[in-house]
Amino acid sequence: MNDSSSPSHRSNASSSLRSSTSSSFRSSASSSSKSLRAMVSGRSLIAAGDSFRKTSYRTISVGLQFEKLETLLCEISQDYCECDVLVRHIRAQFSGLAARNTSNKDLSRQELGEIVDALQEIVNTSPRLSPKVVAYIHSTIGLVRQLRGENDAAIHAFMKALWIATATHEPNAVEIGLTVHRLGIVHGQNGNLNQAATMLEKALAIYQSAELTEAHPYVISVTTEIEVVRPKLLKELWRAGSTPAFHTVNEELDHLKHARDRRLSS
Repeated sequence: MNDSSSPSHRSNASSSLRSSTSSSFRSSASSSSKSLRAMVSGRSLIAAGDSFRKTSYRTISVGLQFEKLETLLCEISQDYCECDVLVRHIRAQFSGLAARNTSNKDLSRQELGEIVDALQEIVNTSPRLSPKVVAYIHSTIGLVRQLRGENDAAIHAFMKALWIATATHEPNAVEIGLTVHRLGIVHGQNGNLNQAATMLEKALAIYQSAELTEAHPYVISVTTEIEVVRPKLLKELWRAGSTPAFHTVNEELDHLKHARDRRLSS
């Protein structure tokens, strides 16, 4: 953290904060767990996340996780943000976020908007962040946008995260697969079944190339999503006369059903 920020920089940051949120500062005695603090202590958030995922599948989710979100907001801003005003604001407002919210339904649209504003400000005022962490932040913004029902904005954020992640020197295949996976889900929510199926199948291929097992939550999740999207897409294509015969659709549906049954019985 740089204490020598210029007065104009601090003033601009303060004005931005006042305009982006009207809520008062909030504080909490709750803090991140030691394992989550270690994710930002001298290591890349993404690299630490990889080792964290290997320890317990129970902590893994394709969607938004409040503990990781709080770490991202409070610890990353403290370690990398060059605006003291922003750091104090974020820690006062979002410390204890995970303890206060046990589900996505606990957050209002206004609170979700404030989280997006804070994450974007962290990116804007933290030039020392690695591209991998910047990509992670944009992917998180996409998740928050998705919760707000702003699917087009979520797609934009995920695409930005994907572009940054694939442009890094040593791209993290699993994180790239996860972003593609999230893109597939939000395309499906938008009713774009063709794009959703393409993204989900691409994500599955990336997970498999990264040697994730069938028991990995990401693989289970994307396979389940494919099983939901593909039959809908095939029926849609058949109605439009884009498939050669109806029996092809039935064969595909049977294949998906058998694959699901085998996985459940294993």
